Amino acid sequence: GYINLFYTPDEHVTLRLTPDIYRASDQSLVLRMKYAYVDFQKIFGDGPFKKDKITFGETQQPLTDWEEGLSGYRYAYLTPWNYLSLSSTYVGAKIHGPIEMNGKEYLDYDLGVFTTASFHSTETNDKKQIMGRLTVYPLGTTADRTGLGFTVFENYGYNTKPPSQVSTPINRLSILAHYQTHNKAYQIACEYQLGRNAVSTGNLFGGTGSPACGPYDAFNTLASTVLSG
Repeated sequence: GYINLFYTPDEHVTLRLTPDIYRASDQSLVLRMKYAYVDFQKIFGDGPFKKDKITFGETQQPLTDWEEGLSGYRYAYLTPWNYLSLSSTYVGAKIHGPIEMNGKEYLDYDLGVFTTASFHSTETNDKKQIMGRLTVYPLGTTADRTGLGFTVFENYGYNTKPPSQVSTPINRLSILAHYQTHNKAYQIACEYQLGRNAVSTGNLFGGTGSPACGPYDAFNTLASTVLSG
């Protein structure tokens, strides 16, 4: 169960709450908050940054939501980093939006500082992580995420550990080249990824069984050891 609730008291402020009911591993239904943030918009005048926003709260990180919008298949599959370890949602603050000139969008950016725990885990340390995405449309585009584009995403942070344990540095990099027709009927995209301490086995076993029991346990231990570096 998933519902979006928006409240816009004026053109400069939008509040969003998104409660989410999901089925836990013991088959019970659990309520959690997927999004809870405030957008400050139309605060940079009528120039190139007129559509840009500043966001505070439990919000989307710069890559996953954007990449889901690029492909248009949000409910068909997880994007690569989202599948491998990067949650879609963290608590933090960010500035983001397109940069437009002469009626065309040439740049789109998203830069933020977030906690290290995702919306479905518990924050256990005081460290933060930085994430940023920059998309360049060298020929300009009149429709977001269409035309020829190049995108780079970088994430540097730490995994969430109790204060008594060492938090391991994490790094994630994505570089994309993409082209989409303006009617969004056709698209081709290529993505290169590089990560350090950034791949988990959780979703790798999600469709077949728990990695913490039965025949999956030994292989999960081996896979986790290999991926830990």
